[in-house]
Amino acid sequence: MLTIVAGLAASFAGLMAPSLIGDIADTRMVLPTIAVNHVPFWIGLMVMIGVVGLRCRPATARSSQPPRSSRATSSSVGRWRISTTRSCLRYTRIVAVPMTIGGPFALYRPEPGLLLVLAFDILFAGCVVPLFAGVYWPQANSVGAVASIVCGTGARIAMNFLVPEELAGLDTLLPPVLSAIVFIPACLLTQSSQTSRHHVVGRPAEALAPHGD
Repeated sequence: MLTIVAGLAASFAGLMAPSLIGDIADTRMVLPTIAVNHVPFWIGLMVMIGVVGLRCRPATARSSQPPRSSRATSSSVGRWRISTTRSCLRYTRIVAVPMTIGGPFALYRPEPGLLLVLAFDILFAGCVVPLFAGVYWPQANSVGAVASIVCGTGARIAMNFLVPEELAGLDTLLPPVLSAIVFIPACLLTQSSQTSRHHVVGRPAEALAPHGD
């Protein structure tokens, strides 16, 4: 409920900005302008404290390369590869390389808010289709999921540079569609290979597992 209230308040502030401010030269200054000139002092003060507090919270302050690399390693590779602390350190060092290379992308668009939206868009573009299909579609498999994630995230990153501003919104809506278009054929074409991995000499792999496994 608090999220809905906060989200609606921010949405209405944006909708009212043209009538309150008039000609908006820099849209990034809408919130500070409203907080300073168009609301009671204590409300504007709380808005500015919230913005500063968001930037200073621990999760934001400690988002440097080593912690991000460690979290990415434990969340993905760690589920089936990492068995020791030394292995975790090795994979963390490997993952840190592409993250460090991708970090300077922020210089291209030094706007934390837009970069945060882009990060969620990339996740949405690549993962929403395999997530829901994995729950509701029995023929979904890992090959289709990987193909869908690669296609969706790649399309979203590419469209960030290719889609003009007058068509803004397509770069968010089209990548999940492309992800689904790739996901379904990839799953259907790899059904036999995925099924064979779960059977040994015609017997289900579950039947060969020890009792209680």
